[in-house]
Amino acid sequence: MVKPFEIPQQQRDVLATLVPEYLNIYTGSRMYNDFWPKATQLFFDNFPLLPSLFPGKTEKDLSASELEKYRTEYAKTYERVQKFYRWESFKYKKAQEKAKTIVIPAPDTGVRKKLYQAHEIYSKMYWSSRLDPIYKVEKKDGNVTRYNALSVRTRIARENYEKEDEETILAVTEQLKIENDAIIAARQALQETALEDIE
Repeated sequence: MVKPFEIPQQQRDVLATLVPEYLNIYTGSRMYNDFWPKATQLFFDNFPLLPSLFPGKTEKDLSASELEKYRTEYAKTYERVQKFYRWESFKYKKAQEKAKTIVIPAPDTGVRKKLYQAHEIYSKMYWSSRLDPIYKVEKKDGNVTRYNALSVRTRIARENYEKEDEETILAVTEQLKIENDAIIAARQALQETALEDIE
């Protein structure tokens, strides 16, 4: 199927003038016999094919091979015009389907959707004192961009947490349990509230 970017903008602008008429047929009778000649004529009136292929010649001046080329290009252009309008009907159909689909966003409850992982708590507890200096070195070396900053931070936290001593890991584990228990409790409270609303 011809996409809009495969047709020059100037040609699209001309063809677009008949889009309302085409969609009216598309959503109604689906009888295109009169429309295609009209659309093709509109195109060739604005973008004559013969002068672009053989400047200064009329159709009578063409040799057999030139005439064959002209007819081939004419047929290709005719097909391209049809595909342009079919692409418009495809877009129209998609827009209609989208309009029928009502998406209700989930309310922002303020409750974290996922439980924390150990390296995330570790990062929260020790970023300034242990991890930020490492991050700054990575940044200085040119390993950090605005596109990968978060992934670099995550990698640093993961790698260094695995190297930590037992005391640090124990502290992180205890804090991890506290924060995840709070998330679970908040979720349960929301569920109970929802059930009460239903009742």
